[in-house]
Amino acid sequence: MKQTVYQHKVLPHKALVTSEQGLWFEFYIEDAKDLSYLEKSIFLEAYQVYAPLEKPLYKPEELVPLRAEARAKGILVPREFE
Repeated sequence: MKQTVYQHKVLPHKALVTSEQGLWFEFYIEDAKDLSYLEKSIFLEAYQVYAPLEKPLYKPEELVPLRAEARAKGILVPREFE
């Protein structure tokens, strides 16, 4: 999946979608240090495309330890990202 930056439709922040699996988006909110997860339909109701990126900021293998960190912090990571 091509990584894309989205702008929240109401709040003044952006989110970088790092991966898409099944019904889920994995993303970073601008300046956040943790990955977050939302179902695509919910995410797309709240965010609009801001800028597609020419190349990914994170490679798939770089996301694996970030997901482990998220789990260690108690963030529920959808099983599609295992």
